[in-house]
Amino acid sequence: MLYNMPMMDPKELLFSLPTLCDSAPAIDDAPPSNNQRSLHEDDWRQIELVVRTNLAYIEKELERLAAFKQQHRRGPGWTDVYIRPEHPTTLASVGLQSDSLPAFSASALTIGMGDMVKGGFALSDGGEWFLYGQRTENGHILHLAVSPGHTLPSESFARALSQFAQTAGLLLVDWYAGALVDTSSAKSVLAWAGRYQRH
Repeated sequence: MLYNMPMMDPKELLFSLPTLCDSAPAIDDAPPSNNQRSLHEDDWRQIELVVRTNLAYIEKELERLAAFKQQHRRGPGWTDVYIRPEHPTTLASVGLQSDSLPAFSASALTIGMGDMVKGGFALSDGGEWFLYGQRTENGHILHLAVSPGHTLPSESFARALSQFAQTAGLLLVDWYAGALVDTSSAKSVLAWAGRYQRH
């Protein structure tokens, strides 16, 4: 039996995230690995490491995002999505090599419905949090970001993230929160990470 179901007005549909990264990662035809970390496609580069010379640009983007969120907020979601373009100074342009990354266990990276990210990698110390990104065949880093867990990261993960960001001259930008993260110490990283902790 067919029922006349009311059609929802597309204008009434809400987005669960107010912002997305414009560029999606390249996908590899390789079959999924047995050792992998997974990422929802909307979470790509939502907490990302960017070159510190972008500071003024990032601050302006955060201001634009805050205004956008206020304008498009409707109850539990947003009526539109702010698409973030690539930053003026890309991570790929500064010659960062994968051997400079924290010495955590490495695994492959999948996104969406299990697609392998080309050159994708995930680094973790066994906890829910992991550092992920893309690199070329010769180890040149193209993108680098953090995937949060529902529990606090270990102190060693927080310390490694802090030290790496400081040494490499990178900013940690949390687009979910619309804020720059204080990476000056493990303590400051853990204080920020608490916002993702589920009680």
